[in-house]
Amino acid sequence: MKFLQFNICILFLTVFSTSFYAQEKKDSLKIQFISYWSKGDVYKFKVKKFEEKWKDDKIVKNDSIIYDATFTVLDSTATSYKIKWSYKIDIAKSFNLPSSIESAISKVKDMDIIYTTSEVGDFTGVENWEEISKKMKEMTSELMKLFLDDKDSEIKKVMQQLLDVYNSKEGIETYLTKDIQMFHYPFGAEFNTEEKFVYEEELPNPFGGKPIKAISTLYFDEVDEENSRCVFYRNMNIDPKDTKELVADVFKKLAPKDKSLKEFAKNMVFEVNDTNGYDYVYNPGVPIYIFNEREIIMKVDKKNEKKIDRFEIELTE
Repeated sequence: MKFLQFNICILFLTVFSTSFYAQEKKDSLKIQFISYWSKGDVYKFKVKKFEEKWKDDKIVKNDSIIYDATFTVLDSTATSYKIKWSYKIDIAKSFNLPSSIESAISKVKDMDIIYTTSEVGDFTGVENWEEISKKMKEMTSELMKLFLDDKDSEIKKVMQQLLDVYNSKEGIETYLTKDIQMFHYPFGAEFNTEEKFVYEEELPNPFGGKPIKAISTLYFDEVDEENSRCVFYRNMNIDPKDTKELVADVFKKLAPKDKSLKEFAKNMVFEVNDTNGYDYVYNPGVPIYIFNEREIIMKVDKKNEKKIDRFEIELTE
């Protein structure tokens, strides 16, 4: 059972790295984030992702990947925009992965996400979600066949729950569009740059069930009204009580009669903290630089594990 506990912990660290992005915003005054784009507009970005893993204060993993992404306005009407967010990424080459899995992950090497926004630029939905869903399910299924055997039935149950996420439009939008959601986060809102906003958010549960609570703080650091440019930050702390309940719920589904798992979940300390920074030209509505840093801390018995993921989007042309 220790093997199961260990693998579930690794899975939690992975899931919490790619999940949890909400778009709730608190309106006020002064700066308006409204898009002024035109059909045919193209903006190019460099996207960087960094991952660190620590065990008992010793770093055990330090990976990074860099790729190009392109934002293209396909259509513009009085009430909406249609956008294509496209990228090319060679995951196998970047992480020096074995050739045995290259075929599986090549399905998401090139990706076009077609989505819509309102007339002010806030995200409204992915249009080609079924195409993306098919690619993700095929890739995940192939990877499960390669790395999991009949002895890993418990892990397969959890993985199947994650695989089910890709079956719906909502799942694709929640878990596979983090960069897009970050790009459009401020649009449709007005902010008073002299005030600090503290508010509660509800985040999607990656395993189903009730949402997870978080407390967010948003504040402005710089404002250049002459050039319509500003820098602001948003910090988020996820409720540790809710994360502990999530862990306990997953263990209960896997082995409802196992008391050791129940005790394991009870003693686990699980923290997720986010820091987000935005440097924007709010007219016409283009980010110069965005970053997200997520720190995940997990303590079980006398063992401490920490994972830091940093995500950056930088305008290049």
